[in-house]
Amino acid sequence: MKEERFLPAKGKMAEDRRILKRVENLFKRDEALKNEKIDISVVSGEVFLDGEVRDKTLIKRAEKLVRSIKGVKKIVNSLSVPVRRSISDEDIEDAATKIIKERNLSVNVSVRNGILKIFGSVSTLKEKKTIETYFKSLPVKRIENQIKIEPPFPVNDFALESLLFDALRELKIFHLRVKVLNKIAYIKGNVESEEEKKAAVDRASEVPGVLGVVNGVVSRGDRSKDVEIENKISEILKDRMFTKDNISFFSVGGVVFLEGEVTNPSSLYAIEEKVGKISGVRKVINRLIGVIR
Repeated sequence: MKEERFLPAKGKMAEDRRILKRVENLFKRDEALKNEKIDISVVSGEVFLDGEVRDKTLIKRAEKLVRSIKGVKKIVNSLSVPVRRSISDEDIEDAATKIIKERNLSVNVSVRNGILKIFGSVSTLKEKKTIETYFKSLPVKRIENQIKIEPPFPVNDFALESLLFDALRELKIFHLRVKVLNKIAYIKGNVESEEEKKAAVDRASEVPGVLGVVNGVVSRGDRSKDVEIENKISEILKDRMFTKDNISFFSVGGVVFLEGEVTNPSSLYAIEEKVGKISGVRKVINRLIGVIR
């Protein structure tokens, strides 16, 4: 809303001129404000400040100086800081291209409205994430990493489970379990330290073909919701309906894997329904097999 300014009566005009002169002198003598372009006007004891200053602290500083003047009834402070022109998409793309050349990366980039998109293909999740870090210093709104993970050999979920197991065994961390669903690795287990926990996730991301890692590894002292979920599954399996079945389970991040054999066809889906109702369970992967004995 625009301020309306009315001409004061003659008796007040002299007072307004005095205030105006005082404000001008204060600003001229102030080291921080003396070079700023500030428009000042005074109407009936109200001081109007307009213009642009180089930073926000000067807006408050100018107002503080005006408040120190006797006779000032009100301050309308319309000072602002000019918005600096942001770097253009072309400039960002040029900077990104320079990074690609310097690091000899086999990727392409595009920038639109400050959003940087990365395209290309790599063998591992770790490579994909590492490449993204090279562009973090650029002044962009966000980075969309659209690099595809394409391993040098065909893999499926079961092959990846085997590869992950071997990779984690190389770290000599023997208390980890791994499941893979749609090439996403779910890792669970207990380790002694945060360093081992990080090492397990890093190693999993180095396996060709793994698209993501859900980290259910717990270091000493950590609490896990998955442990609570598994305890409740254990209670469910005590039901007479499941006593003749051979069911194993595995929960990571609320995603529960059910595996094994069931002899009763109704058990095949009854256990999935019951587990799905447990608080914290986000998804149930039912890999149970019905067998006739």
